[in-house]
Amino acid sequence: MKSKVRSKSKKRSLFDPTAVVTLLQQALRRDLSSAVVASGEIDPISRLAQDQSANFTKKYSDPSIDQQPLVDLTYEKFHNVNTHMRGVQLDFKSPTAVRVLSTTPELEGVLLKARAYMHMVLTDFDEEEWFDQCRNGPGTSIGIKYSDTSLEAKLTFPMSLTSRVAPLMDRYMLHNFQLCKAVEKFNSLEPKLGMYDYVKGSRATTVEKNDKIRRMIAIEPTGNMFFQQGLMSMMYKRMAKFGLDVEKLQPMHQERARISSITSKEATIDWSSASDCNSLELLKWLLPPKWFSVCELVRSPSMEIEGKEIELNMFSTMGNAVTFPLETLVFWTIGHAVNDLANGNRSLLPNLTRCESTGRYLKDWLEISVFGDDCIVPTRIAERFIKALVDVGFIINSEKSFYSDDDHGFRESCGGDYLHGYNVRPFNIKAPSSTSKSAFVPWLNIAFNRLVTKYITCFGSLNYMYDKELWRVFEKLSIEHKLTFRLVPNYFPDDSGLKISNDLLRLRLHYPGIRFAFVRCDRHGTYAFTYSRFIYRDRTNKCDDLHYVQALQRPVLRESSPWKSTKKKGGYVVAKGLSSHWTVPVQRNC
Repeated sequence: MKSKVRSKSKKRSLFDPTAVVTLLQQALRRDLSSAVVASGEIDPISRLAQDQSANFTKKYSDPSIDQQPLVDLTYEKFHNVNTHMRGVQLDFKSPTAVRVLSTTPELEGVLLKARAYMHMVLTDFDEEEWFDQCRNGPGTSIGIKYSDTSLEAKLTFPMSLTSRVAPLMDRYMLHNFQLCKAVEKFNSLEPKLGMYDYVKGSRATTVEKNDKIRRMIAIEPTGNMFFQQGLMSMMYKRMAKFGLDVEKLQPMHQERARISSITSKEATIDWSSASDCNSLELLKWLLPPKWFSVCELVRSPSMEIEGKEIELNMFSTMGNAVTFPLETLVFWTIGHAVNDLANGNRSLLPNLTRCESTGRYLKDWLEISVFGDDCIVPTRIAERFIKALVDVGFIINSEKSFYSDDDHGFRESCGGDYLHGYNVRPFNIKAPSSTSKSAFVPWLNIAFNRLVTKYITCFGSLNYMYDKELWRVFEKLSIEHKLTFRLVPNYFPDDSGLKISNDLLRLRLHYPGIRFAFVRCDRHGTYAFTYSRFIYRDRTNKCDDLHYVQALQRPVLRESSPWKSTKKKGGYVVAKGLSSHWTVPVQRNC
């Protein structure tokens, strides 16, 4: 028998991302210093130039620096918020009277009206509808590794859940008998000791946020998350009828922030640790009883932080699927309550007209708009809105809230920063997915594409290309590391290639050291090109029975792959693309 000799794989070429970031930072400061004029921060171009120079590395996490101090700081902040919530004492004596420590008649009126709005949005609860909407989320959960968050992994016994959710899961399996049979068949191939792995609650972890602190999220039990996803879908469906369509709110908020930076008629309010500041007492008062009971049933009452179990003094944390819609509804209902009282409307029953064709209500619900903790309210009620929410336990983020004359026309919401109608949001570079050479070019693609738009704003569409240190750095990196950049249409992702086809000739003329891949055009006007694409390489066979049941419950129009990917091993590959909606000078010799 011939022995097989495995060829040794070549060692991957590595690069130093910190050194590259330093070069880019220095180039930005030299270039943008000329864009700052005497008018200072009230000038949009100066504001963008200053913020871009100062905050370019705000979200960059140096791989060589120990992240444990930031992790410790993140957990300390959460402990402080948890302690803060223990001190928030709300006492609701009866369905018709509200008593809050340090209460005022105005706060009592706000909470009464807010509850009326909440009951109007969250209509009758139907358990069958809930079960039809339940599903496994795309992220990790307790007992599920990040490398494999597939449907198969989520439905492998034993499934993690809290003891209160186990009877609910049993009842769901009786409801969805097809899934029950598929799960039993799937787990019979590899029998386990039991169906459920009982846990006390969630487990804390952190992810990157910025260079000052990390973001804490909760990893929920698998079974709990399954039912939380169903409640989230039900809430989103009801919220959309009142102008809170989560798929449309983000760009809508950005546009309203832009307009408000000109008119100053609307305020943009942001909150600190908003996900952690919803108290059980407040939600018990605001939510319909059935909705509160099911949301409370599937929540995690405790959290494990670095091996230590702590009781949660808030309703839920980031990671629980119901957290986002609940905080959106709390801010929205209280906002409308404050606005009604400011307008002299003390009725608990708003005058509504329903459109028969769309099923939506015709009241101008967008006067108050909320997306998570990003709130847009009329400027005239901003201070009253803030006071009402602070009184029930929320913490205002003063640095990101803009409603006074001192803000000089600046507004910010949902990732959009606007000054006098101009987008002054800087680009914050993040660490690359890896230090392999294959990840180098896609990482530079993101920086190039995002910085091009900033340079056009600062220097104009004609001058942004000439005599700029930033593009010289890209040329230097291309020569030193023998990099080849790819051209892609504007609708492609930022990491796939450079989106500069209109100015390609000028770029090649002034910075000839930058190499480009071939782009070909056939006689029909279709361009053939290559681009970078991130894929997970490890694949295993899917369980057909499980995916068949899922498809019956939630059909999709796209073709399903016979494999499921794991996230343990992945990287960038070169893919081929075609486009007939693109114009670019065809490269014949690069």
